[in-house]
Amino acid sequence: MNNGFSELQCEEDFENNIQVAQNSTADGPAAISFALNKNKGTPRLSWDERFKELLDFKKINGHMHVPKRSGSLGYWVSDQRRHNRFLKEGKRSRMTADKRDTLESVGFEFKLPTVWDQRFQELVDFKKINGHTYVPKRSGQLCNWVNYQRMQYHRSKKGKHSLFTSDRRDKLESVGFA
Repeated sequence: MNNGFSELQCEEDFENNIQVAQNSTADGPAAISFALNKNKGTPRLSWDERFKELLDFKKINGHMHVPKRSGSLGYWVSDQRRHNRFLKEGKRSRMTADKRDTLESVGFEFKLPTVWDQRFQELVDFKKINGHTYVPKRSGQLCNWVNYQRMQYHRSKKGKHSLFTSDRRDKLESVGFA
């Protein structure tokens, strides 16, 4: 059965990870062309649409640390960080100064906080509530982290080998850590 379409022509756009398909007839290209996103069937959104999606995420979650595993927005956020790094290194990048400024204007962090920084913030929050930095065992990971920091802190104070940096020691001392 002839449906009027003799072939499907596809061109791949590797940078944007899409396929542009155009049907053609014996008389030439048909009026129907469409983009196929190769990323699990998710629609290809513009930078501005993804940015709006990021703002919605921030409104709901209070931050913009979108994990990659959360889907297309997570991958987009990761790409923004990667392309900002490329821009700084003078490599080919889709990041522009305007895009970077727009992201920074809403509090986007191009460098994610480390686990150490996250735990330190948990300790600061704990101290605000409890008035001290002696975290009980029932506090799970924070307790384990504090005990390890305390051990490294005392080793460094005694001049023994420690993985502790002076910057971290100063930060902990600033909240009354001993």
